[in-house]
Amino acid sequence: MYLLKNAWRNVIRSKGRNILIGVIIFVIAVSACVSLSIRQAAENAKTAGMEDMEITGQITVDRQSMMKSMGEEGADRSQMKEKMKEMDGLSVDELKKYAKSSAVKNFYYTLTASLDGKNIEEVSSSSESSESDEGMPGGDERGRMENSGAFSLIGYSSEDAMTDFISGTCKIADGEMFEEGTSDKVCVISDELASYNSIETGDTIQMVNPGDSSETVKLKVVGIYQNSSSTSAQDGVMTRFQSMSDPANQILLSYETLKAITDDMTSVFSQTNGTYVFADKDKFEQFQEDVEGLGLDDSYTVTSQDVNNYEQSLIPLENLSQFATYFFLVVLIIGAIVLTVLHVFHIRERKYEIGVLTAIGMKKGKVCAQFIMEMFIVTIFAMVIGLAVGGAVSVPVSDQLLESQIESQQQQMEDQEMNFGRGMDGGKGTSDNGTVPEEKGGVMNRTAEYMSDISASVNLTVVLQLFAIGIGLTLLSGLIAVISVMRYEPLQILSNRS
Repeated sequence: MYLLKNAWRNVIRSKGRNILIGVIIFVIAVSACVSLSIRQAAENAKTAGMEDMEITGQITVDRQSMMKSMGEEGADRSQMKEKMKEMDGLSVDELKKYAKSSAVKNFYYTLTASLDGKNIEEVSSSSESSESDEGMPGGDERGRMENSGAFSLIGYSSEDAMTDFISGTCKIADGEMFEEGTSDKVCVISDELASYNSIETGDTIQMVNPGDSSETVKLKVVGIYQNSSSTSAQDGVMTRFQSMSDPANQILLSYETLKAITDDMTSVFSQTNGTYVFADKDKFEQFQEDVEGLGLDDSYTVTSQDVNNYEQSLIPLENLSQFATYFFLVVLIIGAIVLTVLHVFHIRERKYEIGVLTAIGMKKGKVCAQFIMEMFIVTIFAMVIGLAVGGAVSVPVSDQLLESQIESQQQQMEDQEMNFGRGMDGGKGTSDNGTVPEEKGGVMNRTAEYMSDISASVNLTVVLQLFAIGIGLTLLSGLIAVISVMRYEPLQILSNRS
């Protein structure tokens, strides 16, 4: 108790010097508080975001792995091309086999086929668009696409597979959705396609095999839906392939209906896609291991666009966290040096006091403890105030810094697009919601939605970290200062009072 009282009297007696030390500790505390809050909030946001996100994954052909494997086996170019032709997507039965993994929360699949219209025309900005080859793939792939029609027919295994309707991108405007699992030849079309061809619910449209005009099928339109997404033609001309990809030219059916249609037709371009739903990233990673045990060939791989997009969205946040870490380290190093120098000068000025205390019998350990206690009193007061101020400014500061990081990332992506001559929507840059506009090619072929704010509040973890730093700095700088004087004997200190 004596040490504490004496330490408090010395703190009050040397107000000016201790206020200066307190200001320095206050600045360190505020800077450290903001930096630690940003780092902690960024880590929490990444963890919580991935835990709360439902992840979807697909099994796709791993072409790179195949090329590498065939190269090691000494296969020539023609053998590689032949092998690539033989690699098709997995069948529905095979997809269902891997869906038995305990990691899978839900599973659905779609069948996509391409047909032409007999009494219906595709939505297009050019009457000659269906004859255009511009932008088509080359070689064997081009020949395959030439047998494709102007319409994309999509068969859904269940309503879970109709993600655009679940998200609200699409919604029924007239009529109703076909029954799940029905094999009736009924379909739902877009309002653009219906308006373009003057089609109403209850009308019948006729589709034809683009490779054999004698093979046709009639479909009854039971519903018309609105689609908030659209695809515009480049330079006023839409190619045949682009027409098929246009959401306005998509015709929706049940999987059973479309499967029966494609089975009855010859050489129709079709593709089956299976989607696995996982509760979190850990389940997704577990599934990647499970499929190997279930016999998935090395030529296939499990991918997730959700994970890729989420990691992309975290780039500005990770940059901000890295910046906060570097700033914190710089502040910590500079603060430690300044505090050590101040404490050394402060202790050296009180060298005679130390000599007197030790000469009258006070042990050096108690003398050291008294000086360290004085430093702790100043440190605690300064850090409490710094913690309060840092907590108040951490949220606006972190949001402003994150906004700057997002703008920097978006500007970088815009510059890349400009380098390729694509521009950014006439120079408009970003959209109103803070996302990068979706473009037709290159790195901007997707919408990048970045995390726009974080809760950089001061929690218990930040408080404990901050006080640990304060205690560490005080002990380090205080011990260095005290040892620089305490190494002398009392008589030596008193004889060198000057």
